[in-house]
Amino acid sequence: MIIRILDLGYNEITHVEKNAITDMPNLEQILLSRNKIVKFHANSFVNTPKIWILDLRYNELCELGEKWFSCMKKEEPLIIELGHNNIEKIHPRTFDGISIWYMDLSHNKLNEVPGEMFTGSLAELKLTNNTLEHLPDSFFQQKDLKGLNIGDNPLQCGTLQKLKKFAETNGAIIEYDNQKC
Repeated sequence: MIIRILDLGYNEITHVEKNAITDMPNLEQILLSRNKIVKFHANSFVNTPKIWILDLRYNELCELGEKWFSCMKKEEPLIIELGHNNIEKIHPRTFDGISIWYMDLSHNKLNEVPGEMFTGSLAELKLTNNTLEHLPDSFFQQKDLKGLNIGDNPLQCGTLQKLKKFAETNGAIIEYDNQKC
């Protein structure tokens, strides 16, 4: 039997241990939303080279560690869902070696995001409902980003002005609050 989607959502899972999922070379999606996950490891998923969707929404993650997503497919851009957690910190090398197409980091506790996150093919990003005041300079050097939702953040005026210019220059759709500067 070939398993392409592993749906473990709506359980009471708190940890995803090392080697939790191994030798599933056809696995494409891991759905772990609506659990109580506080931690998983870079090698929780071993020999799973086709994973391109990882859904960890509605859990209790507080941080994202180094190379946690290295198990994911390398050939194509990925979808990573991390919204509705308690994420306060993202290690600068969390996303090393992968290319992300869509990422949801909304409804967390981020007051900064590492600039290293903004390389590759990131096309859509959700950062709503965090505590971001600014974005790193590398964010504004992206070429592929076409959609950004960054509402409900206390963005500084300089960042808002950079976002407006970025949207005009790159044809990106950026959703944010109509804050006055």
